[in-house]
Amino acid sequence: MAKILFLHLPKTAGTSLRQALQNAYGPEAVSPHVNACRLGAQDADLLSQYRFICGHLSLDDARIHFPDAAILTVVRDPVERCFSWYRYARATTSISPEPNGEFLDVHAAKAFGPEAFFSLPTGVVFLNIHNRMTRQLGSHACNRHTDLEAALKQAEHTLKRSIWIGRQSHLAHDLQLLKRLFPRLADQDFPYANTTPVKENVPDLSTSIRQLICQHNVFDLHLYQQACKLAEEHQQN
Repeated sequence: MAKILFLHLPKTAGTSLRQALQNAYGPEAVSPHVNACRLGAQDADLLSQYRFICGHLSLDDARIHFPDAAILTVVRDPVERCFSWYRYARATTSISPEPNGEFLDVHAAKAFGPEAFFSLPTGVVFLNIHNRMTRQLGSHACNRHTDLEAALKQAEHTLKRSIWIGRQSHLAHDLQLLKRLFPRLADQDFPYANTTPVKENVPDLSTSIRQLICQHNVFDLHLYQQACKLAEEHQQN
């Protein structure tokens, strides 16, 4: 049976979608969540037992290990996605209390207010904030030396060959097409999973914060526009 890769971009309701797939097709068909990492051959072999391989997988790993798999993804307005991630990072308790390289951006989110956080150098906020969609869909989320112009072109190609693109802002509408592609989803409620556990008192998304986020996401803003056009085309076909 053909493999399906769900390239889950952070804070796009991807955990909820994976759970809906698991409820519909069973845990034997849907992989555990895959964290953002360089996927080795041994891990890829373990994942190959599943029909649906879900997680923060990057295109580079998909091309190496699952070149013939069909692709699903959900996109979100980059400003909204980054601000949602910031709120989630501030509220999460699922990381080590000591700062380290792996969770540097999470610890920074906990330490700084939004304007200060989004003003930090790219090296601090890189993994989840800086053009994450372009890097994950066009290269590798963990690659700090990505040629973003080349990655943007490849990410656009990834979206064009995807069999389904969901838009977080229109997800209820876009899920109707996904349910036609995968009929077992038709009777599934869409669970809300991995949401921000506590809506703490964080300032609203101001114009100045929006501008700071946009500076980190020049390529993602362009890619998001392309993704929305393609998603609409999918719905019309």
